[in-house]
Amino acid sequence: MFYGKLTFYKKSDKADAYAAPAGSKVSAVIGGTLWETTPSAKGQGFDYSITIRSRDISDKTITFYVDGNKADQTATFVEGGVNQLDISVRLP
Repeated sequence: MFYGKLTFYKKSDKADAYAAPAGSKVSAVIGGTLWETTPSAKGQGFDYSITIRSRDISDKTITFYVDGNKADQTATFVEGGVNQLDISVRLP
């Protein structure tokens, strides 16, 4: 499981960063396969929570997307892990 804050920005220095709106869709892609998509929600101290269930993908890289835009952050899948990962996305 991954959870954290979602931030959008346009300027490379992130000076215009702002919280992603509730309902933004967070997706996890591993090896080119979409594993999970969940809408974001505000509350409980974080903006999103996404759970990936599989035993065959340990140590694989997870690429995150928010509303179809690739996030700056990636993570490594660890079965049973609970990780805080704040995600930022540069919008076109």
